[in-house]
Amino acid sequence: MFCPKCGKENDDNAVFCTHCGAKMSQDNTISFEQLNAGGVSGLDRLHAEAKSAYLFGILSIVFCALGGFLGLIFALMTINKVNHLNMINFMPKDLKYMDEYESSRAKIKTAGKMAKIALIVFIISSILQIILTTILQLNGIDIYSLMGF
Repeated sequence: MFCPKCGKENDDNAVFCTHCGAKMSQDNTISFEQLNAGGVSGLDRLHAEAKSAYLFGILSIVFCALGGFLGLIFALMTINKVNHLNMINFMPKDLKYMDEYESSRAKIKTAGKMAKIALIVFIISSILQIILTTILQLNGIDIYSLMGF
C-alpha cells in the first residue's frame, strides 16, 4: 500500500506510514475502475449484481417459509452479497443513468431486507417446530412413527 501523503510504499496492513507518519487509508470501497473491469460497464455490472441479490432474497424467503436450512443458506448468501455491493461506491457521471443507478441501489436495499425477513421466518418456524414436537410428545404422540421413521 502506498502512502496517500508521501507516496512511499508501506506494508499492506500498516495503519500509519513508516516514512512520514501519516494515517494510511483503509478504505475498502471498490473504485469505479475496478467495477469496470472485464469490459462490462460499472452500471451494467451493478444492475446485474442487484438483480442477482434480489433473486437470492426471494429464494431465501421462499425456502425459509418452507422451513428448510436451504433458506438459511440463501439468506446468509444474500446478506454477504448485499454487504459486498454496498462497498461499491460510485455515482454515474452522466445524469441520464441516475434512474438506473437508483433502481439498482433500491433492489440491493430490498434484497437485504428480504434476507433479514427470511432469517426471522426461519427462526420463528424453527421455534414453532420445536414447540409442536414437544406438545405432541407430551401428549404421547410419537411424531417420528407418524412420519414412518
